[in-house]
Amino acid sequence: QEWNQAQEAANCTLITVHIGSLGKMHLAINQAQVCVDTAYSKLQNTEELVGHLEVQLGIDKHWKIRSKDYNQFQEEALLLKYHSVLDELEHLVVMYLFELSKLLLSGTGYKLHQQITKALQQHSEAIWNAINHYNTQVAALVPPRPKVAWKDIVEYSFLGEFDLLHQSHTDIQDANWTAPAH
Repeated sequence: QEWNQAQEAANCTLITVHIGSLGKMHLAINQAQVCVDTAYSKLQNTEELVGHLEVQLGIDKHWKIRSKDYNQFQEEALLLKYHSVLDELEHLVVMYLFELSKLLLSGTGYKLHQQITKALQQHSEAIWNAINHYNTQVAALVPPRPKVAWKDIVEYSFLGEFDLLHQSHTDIQDANWTAPAH
C-alpha cells in the first residue's frame, strides 16, 4: 500500500510541475525518487523479515488464494474484526446508557446535568462512527448479520433491550449488573 502511495505521489508530483522550471522539476523528481526508494526499501525489508519468519516457523508451503486454509483464515480474520468492532460498539452504547441513566436520576444538579449532556453528545458522535464500522464489518461476514441503525440504539433505555449483546462472543446479559435496578 505504501509502495502504491509513493508511486502515485511521484506521478502527481511530476504532473503538477510547470514546464520550464528546471529547478522545480529537479526538486520534484528528487522528492519523488526519495519517496519511491524509501517505500521500496521498506518493502524489501518486510519481504526479508517474512522470509526469516517462514524459516523460523518451518513454513515451506505458501497458501494459495481461495485455498481451504486461506479461506478459513480469512473467515477467522473477518470474525475477529467483527468481534472487535462489536466490542467497541457495545462499550460505547453501555457507556451511553449509563450516562443516560445518570441524567434521569432525580436530584441531579444543573452543572452535573450539563456535564452529562455534553458527555452524551460526545458518546453519540463516537457511536455514529462505531455504527458505521460495525455495519461495514457485518456486510463482509458470511452470512451477513443484521445492520444497526442509530434509531435502534437511541430506543434502548436499559441493557436488557440491547440486542447486540446477543451477538457478543462474551455474553454479559446474564450478569447481575445488567438487570434494571427498578
